[in-house]
Amino acid sequence: METPVSTSVLTYADHLEEAARKPGHALVYYFRDHYMQFFHPEGRILDLGSFVGATVLHYAELGHEAVGVEAAPTYIRASRGRAKALGLEDRATFVHSMVEDYQPDAPFDACCCTEMLEHTPNPQAIVNKAFECLRPGGIFFVTSPA
Repeated sequence: METPVSTSVLTYADHLEEAARKPGHALVYYFRDHYMQFFHPEGRILDLGSFVGATVLHYAELGHEAVGVEAAPTYIRASRGRAKALGLEDRATFVHSMVEDYQPDAPFDACCCTEMLEHTPNPQAIVNKAFECLRPGGIFFVTSPA
């Protein structure tokens, strides 16, 4: 007799299956969609280590003002190109900067840092920067491999 699989596992598996059909990494999509329940619909969102911009573009598509900070110029060019192709240049901004050096023009309501801390020599500096960029009461989400 087969052991039944719990509904929560099926839901998670189904969600990842759906996310896998989108361009990009499925787990990032899972977490990114999960974060949405905590964000105010008009909130400003910062993505530290934005890679090729998938998270920033997703939030911009939902109507948020979203800013991605990325140190790699190739990824910044790709992100800006994707924003232009999607008509999201007015809501999706990509800044070429080391995260530690980034200076926001205004505080953010939320900050994401997904699968990036493990690639930096000083993760605490990244966490400190995230909190510097947030408004009082802002939300910081971080994911990193165990």
